[in-house]
Amino acid sequence: MAIDLDIATALIIKQVIELSGGGYTTIHLLHVYNLNNDTGKDNGSKEGTSGGPDKADLVEKFKQWKMCLQEAIPAGKVKGYLLTGMVHQCILEVAKDIKPQLIVIGKPEKARRFSFYKSLNADELSRSSKCPVLSVMNKDWHNKTKTILLPVRDFIPVRKIELLAVFAKIYRARIFLVAMQNNFFVREKEQQVLLETYRVLRNGLNNKVEYRLLKGNNFPRAIATYAEEIAADILIVNPKTETRVSSIFRTAISDILPTNSQLKILSVVPYDDM
Repeated sequence: MAIDLDIATALIIKQVIELSGGGYTTIHLLHVYNLNNDTGKDNGSKEGTSGGPDKADLVEKFKQWKMCLQEAIPAGKVKGYLLTGMVHQCILEVAKDIKPQLIVIGKPEKARRFSFYKSLNADELSRSSKCPVLSVMNKDWHNKTKTILLPVRDFIPVRKIELLAVFAKIYRARIFLVAMQNNFFVREKEQQVLLETYRVLRNGLNNKVEYRLLKGNNFPRAIATYAEEIAADILIVNPKTETRVSSIFRTAISDILPTNSQLKILSVVPYDDM
């Protein structure tokens, strides 16, 4: 998981602790930094590397979070990576090396123009790494997951279902399936896939499962609206195809959510695109 050592870090840590279930698991803690007094020659370093006073403070904070996580999950193993470079690229490089089952990040923020910290795009990260990416909102609170929303298009979302099964074992959450019903014509293929997915989940899970047909012409926008309507805690989507609200303005679901939204977004690349 990637942390910023600020407000989002506590929420990310809490989320990871929940997902671990307190069992034996290996968690990789990653922070990417940029210090003004860096020479630029330090392309990557493990935690504890010597440096100026600013870097020493950063290393100390990182160690404290690592220790906090280890104490919360004594049966697990926690490894730390304190790197300098481009955030997106550092995450991809570590992911390529460790092959994680899940990447957890804070909600992507829009970076200032020419900023060192380019906007961390969960969709792009998921598509590049082929690993599921969970975006946690940068809020001051964390609620336990009670409702999971899973959109369905014109194919059985096998990889989504596999991840949903993992979450279903951890949380006694209600599951809502949604597909699009166009304002002008009926999407028969989507409805058939929705019902088939519903049957698969009803037969395989003990969680309560419901399904809905959403009306409109913009599926991602309809998903975002419905997620807020049912107070969904987690939204499981395919990157871009189910998250891009506007291609012209490059607007994603996370950009149109209310400022007080607690929705966590899990971006999952379908098996056919891997």
